Amino acid sequence: MSEGLRRTPENSVYINCPYDPEYLTGTLPVIMFTVLSCGYFPRCAREESPGRRFRNIVNIMSECQFAIHDLCRVEVDGETNLPRFNVPLELGLYLGSSYTWYVGDVRDASPSRASLIMESDRGRYHDFISNIKGHDIAVHDDQPENYIKLIRDFLNPSAVDPEQKVRIPTNAEIQSAYEQFRNYLADFLEREGPDYNYNDLFRFIVYCIRTFEWYRVDEA
Repeated sequence: MSEGLRRTPENSVYINCPYDPEYLTGTLPVIMFTVLSCGYFPRCAREESPGRRFRNIVNIMSECQFAIHDLCRVEVDGETNLPRFNVPLELGLYLGSSYTWYVGDVRDASPSRASLIMESDRGRYHDFISNIKGHDIAVHDDQPENYIKLIRDFLNPSAVDPEQKVRIPTNAEIQSAYEQFRNYLADFLEREGPDYNYNDLFRFIVYCIRTFEWYRVDEA
C-alpha cells in the first residue's frame, strides 16, 4: 500500500460479504489484505455503527467505484432455519445504483462502476439468483489463494488500460506476503476475538504491510 494514499471513490472497494465468525476470521482478512496490498481502500458496513445500517450501507456504496460481492453463503441458518439475504440485497443495491431511473427509461448513471461477483460453486447461483445471468461469476472454492488471485486481477489497472503506469504487486507477491501475515493475524484474532472491530483490523493490516515491507507499490 502506497504511503500517504488518500481515500477517494476511485480507489475505494465496497466489500459485500457474510459476517459469520468463520468468514470474519478466515476470509474477510484475506479480502482486506489483498485490496490494501493493491493500493485500494476496503470498505464495508462493519466500519460504521449498526444503528442506521441501511443508510450507512447506501452512503458507503456511493463512495466506492468498485465492489466485491461474495455469494458463498446461501445455506439455511442452523439457528433460525432461514437463509440470510443481506449479500444478495446489497448486490442488487450496488448494481441498481449504476443506473438512473426515469418513468419508462433507464440510463447508465455510473458506467465506470465495476463489480467482482464471486461464488464457491459456479453453477449454484442459477438456482437462487438467476436474474444476474450475463454477469461473469468468479469461483473461489473457498480457497484463500483463489480469493487473492481473483481480487488482484480485478483491481489490476493494466487489465482495463494497458497504458497504466501504476504497478501493483503480482499474485505471487501477495500470496507470499499473506502467508507471512497469517502469523500476525492469528495473534490479532486471539487478542480481539471473532467479533473484532473492523477499523482495528484495517489499521492492523496497514501497519503490517508498511512495517514489514513485504512489497512496495511504485510507479513503473
